[in-house]
Amino acid sequence: MCHIAKALLRALAPLAVLLASIGPLGCPAEVGEGEGEGEGEGEGEGEGEGEGGGEGEGEGEGEGEGEGEGEGEGEGEGEGEGEPETVTVRPAGCVQTPRQATRCEALTVTCGGAAPADVDLVVFEPAANIERRGVIVFGSGGAGTGQYNFTARNAMLAEGFTVIDRRWREEDGWFTGGTDGPQQTACRLGAVLRHLKATEAPTTPLCATGNSGGSAELIYALTWADAGDVLDYALATSGPFHRLDLACQGDADAEWPDQCLALIETRCPNCDTASCQAGGGIISLLDASFGETPRCSAPGDGGIAILEARSPINGPSIATLDTPIDLLVGELDNGPFAPLVISLHDALQTAGVDVALATLPASGHEMDQFDEGRDTIAAALLNNCVAR
Repeated sequence: MCHIAKALLRALAPLAVLLASIGPLGCPAEVGEGEGEGEGEGEGEGEGEGEGGGEGEGEGEGEGEGEGEGEGEGEGEGEGEGEPETVTVRPAGCVQTPRQATRCEALTVTCGGAAPADVDLVVFEPAANIERRGVIVFGSGGAGTGQYNFTARNAMLAEGFTVIDRRWREEDGWFTGGTDGPQQTACRLGAVLRHLKATEAPTTPLCATGNSGGSAELIYALTWADAGDVLDYALATSGPFHRLDLACQGDADAEWPDQCLALIETRCPNCDTASCQAGGGIISLLDASFGETPRCSAPGDGGIAILEARSPINGPSIATLDTPIDLLVGELDNGPFAPLVISLHDALQTAGVDVALATLPASGHEMDQFDEGRDTIAAALLNNCVAR
């Protein structure tokens, strides 16, 4: 089950040669692009993702479980809390498409009782003469309103993988429009993945990775929104947490501060962890997923129990989750992620999920901005994005 170790042994050496031969991206992420530093937790997001206008494309129908019909091209059906899951093409198209992209698909997603949310899917395809091996979806951090701009994207393309950057359009990104928490709003990623399986990867593997806030979105989609039904592999980096109540209010918990310190001392003694609870920027986004009630920052009477019940480790999809999952944490990350991710790993493993964990000594929160982090992410995806 050691997905990461196997990937490193098989691929880091040849990957370094591949990266050197390909060279950097034509338009690498700069300050203000992709994932910024923000809030001291690596949660800030920028908007400048390239030049030129993009038109929403994509045809076909995405099918999931449940009832309800979408409209227009690229329909999706799936599960929601008594409401149909719909994925419809947005006629106005994408706001901005990088010049390096093949195309951009603009969608509106509705599911789980949350308000409709707009997302742009920026698609980068391999050259026509390269055999297609699969599709990998990249989720940026924070609210997910910027592009990931993976620094080894060209290596993915050279190996035959289509790369898709998802970018939410609302101010609070994928957290926007919910009333019941992040497990509700993450249904949108589950819907998008079902749509992509039907339209982009019907016969090839579909895999996903997310950093920081993007890792929370991905893990919630897996544990609460049945994303494992269509994903062949998942890689979560620099997050997320196992229990929502401890991410929001861990410092006030009777047991977590001592447990957190013990985890750092025994499982990651070289980690730069400086806290055991999420910072203000993350808490603000989590508040947004509860609508008018700032449940994360001000739980109120009974609020802690509500938060705990909406944790990734309490997701109903865990019972049938068989997607291999890798978790990566950088030891240079001074946020609370090491103890939270270690606890997530242990809880998922106890539940029977195929999950592995690795800490990277020379990587920080914006993981792909570090050579070690970039190479490890690329190796894990290249070696593990295979059909189950």
